Amino acid sequence: MEGLAENAVSERFGERLLAPWTSYYSDNELQDMWKKLLLPNKDLPKDSNRAHKILYGLDFYPTMAGYGVGYYLVKEYMHQTGKESKELLQIPSEKIAFIHT
Repeated sequence: MEGLAENAVSERFGERLLAPWTSYYSDNELQDMWKKLLLPNKDLPKDSNRAHKILYGLDFYPTMAGYGVGYYLVKEYMHQTGKESKELLQIPSEKIAFIHT
């Protein structure tokens, strides 16, 4: 949801108002994090300690990894489909994420 929210900010107000974590990593780094870190852990319960650490980048995980990858996945889906953020509210998040597997 945070990735969707930040993409909506970008659409409405431009990139200058995006959260700082949206620019921590390159697209290549985010794609790599998706494939090597988030995708293998996709079935973790959302309230688990490990999921929390991945989302925020705690311990040895990259800073804000989950948020950054979420933003990247939504941004790429929008680019590939030509859809705007408002249209994505009707699409299950799994469909957006798995376009990148």
